[in-house]
Amino acid sequence: MSRRERVVVGMSGGVDSSVAAWMLRQQGYDVVGVFMKNWEDDDTDEYCTSRDDLVDAVAVADNLGIDIENKRISLGMKQLEQNPWDVVENQYPVGSIVKGKRADLTAISFAAPELAPCYDPLSHLVYAAGREQVTHVWVDGELLVDNGTLQRFDAQGAALKAAHWKERIHPGAA
Repeated sequence: MSRRERVVVGMSGGVDSSVAAWMLRQQGYDVVGVFMKNWEDDDTDEYCTSRDDLVDAVAVADNLGIDIENKRISLGMKQLEQNPWDVVENQYPVGSIVKGKRADLTAISFAAPELAPCYDPLSHLVYAAGREQVTHVWVDGELLVDNGTLQRFDAQGAALKAAHWKERIHPGAA
């Protein structure tokens, strides 16, 4: 190698990363160590704390004659792969209706004073609206609730099912 190639090694202070850094250094690479703290809060256990790991990693780097940086890194599958919900959100923005796609829609009345959104209408809807504000519901294109009234509700059938299960759960109860 005419110009030394720089490589970065994640160093924990343990054997694997220390040997990897040493081997790369032996092969002529310009090795830079990075200590990775892979969690948010500082641990308080007495055994194998992140502080102890950092001290070990710095000691190994010093012994090998390489620079080491202390970085806080938070990686997981969420960061390595695109969030599938971002794709859906971009292709089908909230409130869009796409011909040929099945959809369930719910219409909410914001007429009540307590539902007047202050800042964010969506969060206000989630936290303030209740079933009494639902005016219409369509499931798979079929209107099931019209002006707050269920369109296909068999009250007598529901009462019979409730009585059946009441008897099974509490036999002989009045």
